[in-house]
Amino acid sequence: MANALVIYIIVILSEYKKTVTNVYVVQLAIADFMFLFILPFEASTKLNGAWVYGTAWCKITESIRMLNYYTSILFLTMMSVDRYMAINHAMSSKVAKFRSRRAVTIISAVIWVIGFFSIIFILVKAKVQNCDCRIEFEEEVATDYSYSDDYDDD
Repeated sequence: MANALVIYIIVILSEYKKTVTNVYVVQLAIADFMFLFILPFEASTKLNGAWVYGTAWCKITESIRMLNYYTSILFLTMMSVDRYMAINHAMSSKVAKFRSRRAVTIISAVIWVIGFFSIIFILVKAKVQNCDCRIEFEEEVATDYSYSDDYDDD
């Protein structure tokens, strides 16, 4: 509800025109709002004790989850960088170029592109295994870690 309110205030009421930081706040709210899409599936899985929606939905929900993680981290980082530049380099004309509406729009688009490229691997590796939706990052490798204490008593 709070993210919807943030999006409404900044986008509909045109608050994004006041500061460039508001653009990052809206992008962060959109990323968090997408996360709400997977919550019903998570709740159902916890109640049922198993993933019942198939592999395709598993891939989609895990991708949305990871997209939320990646973009949220990147937008929070950019908000921190933006605040740093606004406070410590307020009079710099070079820094002012990075704080323009056009630059913030381009940076936001790049963050979304990075986020979408980052989840390609998740789309490939997410699968349903043992009634659980999970991401398998590596194949199981059979190794023998047995310990032997055969010491020569010489």
